Amino acid sequence: MIELTGWPLIATLTNLLSLVAWGFPLFSIAVLAFCIEHYTRFKTLWKLYVVSTVFALIYPLGSAFYLWMNDETIPGDHAFFSGILLLGVLIAAYASLQLLTFQKLSLGKTKITVQILSIVSVAVPTIAIITGKVQPEAGLYLIGYNLSVSAMIFVFISIGKLTRDYIPRYRLLAYNSARLASALLIIDPILLNYSYLSSMGLILRHSTRLAGAMTQLLAIILLTIPVVMLIREAQTRGVHLIPTKEKKDRNPMRYRLRKGYSYILPEDTPNQSTEIFTEYITHGHNGLLLTRMQPSRVRHMYGLRTTPILWMTNAQTDEKSVKPKDLDRMIYVIKDFIGFDTESIILLQRLDYLIIENDFNTVLKFIHSLNDVITSTKCILLVSLDPSTLTKDKMAMFMQELEDLTNAEKISLGEPLYSVLLFVYTENSRRKTPSFKSITKKFLITKTTARKRIYDLESKGLLKIINDGRYKFLEVTDKGRAIVSSPASINEGGGDEE
Repeated sequence: MIELTGWPLIATLTNLLSLVAWGFPLFSIAVLAFCIEHYTRFKTLWKLYVVSTVFALIYPLGSAFYLWMNDETIPGDHAFFSGILLLGVLIAAYASLQLLTFQKLSLGKTKITVQILSIVSVAVPTIAIITGKVQPEAGLYLIGYNLSVSAMIFVFISIGKLTRDYIPRYRLLAYNSARLASALLIIDPILLNYSYLSSMGLILRHSTRLAGAMTQLLAIILLTIPVVMLIREAQTRGVHLIPTKEKKDRNPMRYRLRKGYSYILPEDTPNQSTEIFTEYITHGHNGLLLTRMQPSRVRHMYGLRTTPILWMTNAQTDEKSVKPKDLDRMIYVIKDFIGFDTESIILLQRLDYLIIENDFNTVLKFIHSLNDVITSTKCILLVSLDPSTLTKDKMAMFMQELEDLTNAEKISLGEPLYSVLLFVYTENSRRKTPSFKSITKKFLITKTTARKRIYDLESKGLLKIINDGRYKFLEVTDKGRAIVSSPASINEGGGDEE
């Protein structure tokens, strides 16, 4: 064993710093990825960061062990451990790439930067081997270490890109900290390569390595800033939305939709869809609203107090929000919400906005996925969109996937009124005009009840009463025909009393 004096002491300190410099940032990013997945339900592959941490720690631990046992590590041992280090950091880089892809963030100039660094990382040691400046084993060690740093720089830049898009306050501080940290990482391989190419003595070489490890340590201190801010942001804006019931309305429900079905309601403004949604959540059902409007405004307009609202926006906000391009995230949120209550109602407003932000085929696939989720439960999905934004062919494709609620008034009639309307419609189709007496006989009700139902339908503009002397005959209006033709389910309760 060695005495810790001179270069052995410097080498030991370098290995201790390397242990922190390689292990701490990867482990902290693993914690960050876990928090993002826990709070926001993103799939972050955080376990891969844990694996990469273990692999990365083998490099300084192995070097320290060989130094302790053999007074010095030979270049071949360095090459072996740097290969393990490279494998670990590449795993972390892959996890970071998947995270950026899931968040719909492009690599941009980062791709070119990493490519240039990778080329230089291989080219410099290779030229040194060819010219005889270093032995092949030492050259392989330098290549492995250089590529490891390049991959780590990519990981750091990935964190910077996340902060730029998802931290509303002090965003520049977090973003610039990540960028500066990634820039500082370059110093370490530069010093390492220079120490080998210039044939330094042991003390000077290990002193140079110590300086490189210290710059790495400074880099991870800077990286800690955006990592902590991202963890807090994930906790603040996490969309782990828990169903909470509104105060119950004692009035009877006017609307009733079939459980396990998805509906589409074409409307210029999402008023009627929100009315149906509000009636459900004020009659004992849990609800989730995905809206284009600011949540505080929605709550004020419709008197919502506790219902979870997810704002579809690109704006930086402290509200529970989701970017319109993050369709996968919306599905995760809805699945997570349904996990608490399989009989809830979900309202998705402004589907046309999602089409503008993405494209028609992408949103159609999104609706297919949502419909599959709803079908396997007793939940109800209500989708609202402006029909004027789509062609008839594209609108028809949504209609094939979702139940049409174009005539949503049908579901507010109640079974008694709808039965009378349907009977008159059927008789008119046979070129017959039923009378008040026909209604009384058909449904076995009193004259008073029959008149009440008929006049209710007339007041809604669904029936027309034709006077012919002592007799009164009934015809369905165009509005009434449209309602009968609608596939919407009707409320089996409600109506009048005998």
